[in-house]
Amino acid sequence: MKKQGLDGFVEKAIEELNDREEEYKKARDVIKKELLEICSSEFEGIEVIGRIKRVDHLREKVIRKNYHIKYENAASFIDDLPDGIGIRIICAFNDDEQKIVQLLQNRVDDLQKNNIEIDTSNQPQLQKNGLPIYRMDGRINSDGRTIRFELQVKSQVHNLWGEMEHTLFYKNYDYIISSDIFSSFMLNIYDELAILDGEFMTLKRHLIKDIGDRALELRDIAARIISEKYESQIGTITNCSIDLREVYAVLADLFIGQSSDYRIILDRIQDLTKAINDSQALDNSEYNELEKKRVSVTHLSPRTKNLAQLIDENIKKGDVFWKILFLLFDRICKDESEYSRVLDKMAYKFIQMYEDVLDSIISDPEDMETYVDDVVYWTAKDINKISFFSLRYYLPEVKKCLNNKLCIIEAKCFDESLIEKNRDVITVYLYISLMISLKEPFSMNFLIKKYNGFLGMANDYDLRFTSDEIKIINTGFPEEFDSTAFKACFNIEEEQ
Repeated sequence: MKKQGLDGFVEKAIEELNDREEEYKKARDVIKKELLEICSSEFEGIEVIGRIKRVDHLREKVIRKNYHIKYENAASFIDDLPDGIGIRIICAFNDDEQKIVQLLQNRVDDLQKNNIEIDTSNQPQLQKNGLPIYRMDGRINSDGRTIRFELQVKSQVHNLWGEMEHTLFYKNYDYIISSDIFSSFMLNIYDELAILDGEFMTLKRHLIKDIGDRALELRDIAARIISEKYESQIGTITNCSIDLREVYAVLADLFIGQSSDYRIILDRIQDLTKAINDSQALDNSEYNELEKKRVSVTHLSPRTKNLAQLIDENIKKGDVFWKILFLLFDRICKDESEYSRVLDKMAYKFIQMYEDVLDSIISDPEDMETYVDDVVYWTAKDINKISFFSLRYYLPEVKKCLNNKLCIIEAKCFDESLIEKNRDVITVYLYISLMISLKEPFSMNFLIKKYNGFLGMANDYDLRFTSDEIKIINTGFPEEFDSTAFKACFNIEEEQ
């Protein structure tokens, strides 16, 4: 009697499931399409697969769960079947599983537009084997009927492991192996796959590194090439070992330029390597005589004059870093020009490293060129570090700050007729902003130079500092400097 009741229930359940096959397939495809669109928007290599419950699995499930006893009829059982549709999101890496669940939580509105609901709470769940799994209950309203489905999120290795376990354990009940041995064996495989996932993740991070990071790595290679060629020669000249990484980094940037295209950088590194190999050895006497060189201003262009003279000032002071930088630049360029012309060429190379900030200006960039050059000169002079001109150190923040402030200035309806009238206020505004951005103290030399002009400054653009900048300004001036005129010009109130 019971056996007939069971058989009848299963037969009716199979019939009911077969009748709904097309409806389930339609719902499955809607779910797959929506989940693929959502996940692919933020992850690469996403695969979404789906299946309809197979009728040959239904009998075992009914018996195992006693559904023929719990339900009065087969239709109600099929209505409540939690995995009539099975959906699996397969992602690339283990770490992606949790991120995808979080993404589904954030995109609940998009899911609801397609009448899909997914319960993402209490994840991951713990399986009988003691391992976690992201397994969620879902519902979709299709043609007036609510259909339940089960959603799993698995990485490639977790999916592989799950398929192996399913094949070995659930299919081969007569497999001659104890449960403990089997569990140990499968857990060992799980651990090995986890290691494999970690290796692939490391490879992925390397392959998808930001273009800027790749460029910096190549620049580091160029700097090491320079170091390996000249380090021992420099040690002989200076009679000691000096950490000149900043010099080598600046040199690498000067020869590579601003490009972030690794192919262009590789070509320039190749040219740099050839130039280094063809260059003459450093000369001790030339190093010692360098401080006696004289600058001919007539050989300096108006735009490079300030920076060229700054380089010369540091060389005249006997700054080893600037002296080595000049000598190496001259050697690698194979420049046989006299001292002033080499300074001019080096200064122009420095200008080329930051002048792209003017590209953000919609109006004629030449209108702002003088301001940027003036501010960069004063900031470089006050910070007085060779690393100021390196893309590995100060220069990225310099360019970021200038780009931001130039856009603010232009947004204030910049008028060419007011350039001269507001020259000082623009220069001071950029200088102070840049020093704050670089977390450097303000220079008394610059402030004193500009002090007499503060009272007459015309801030026609109503240029203002941010609240955070104002906090630093209120505490950043040296005690001996009267900042009253400056604060009045920029409408800065004293902190209460």
